[in-house]
Amino acid sequence: MFDAFDAAGKALMIDSTNPMSAFLFAIATYNLNDLDSAEKSALHASQLGQEKLPHVHSLLAEIYMVFAVLAPYKPGAPARMIIPAEM
Repeated sequence: MFDAFDAAGKALMIDSTNPMSAFLFAIATYNLNDLDSAEKSALHASQLGQEKLPHVHSLLAEIYMVFAVLAPYKPGAPARMIIPAEM
């Protein structure tokens, strides 16, 4: 997995406007359980190439589902991760 992470990171360093590089970096960081970086990269990929990368929205949904599951167990979780008790 570090090979994909390294390759995508290098590709982003060469051209930070490439939506596929940002998407692949998001996948790599997600698989390394770095959800904050995965979210940031997926949002960046979405902004760069919405019509070219429909799968980025699936990845963002997966990231947000994990945030929702982990929120009650993660002290100091950002507000976006906190689910109201009434739900």
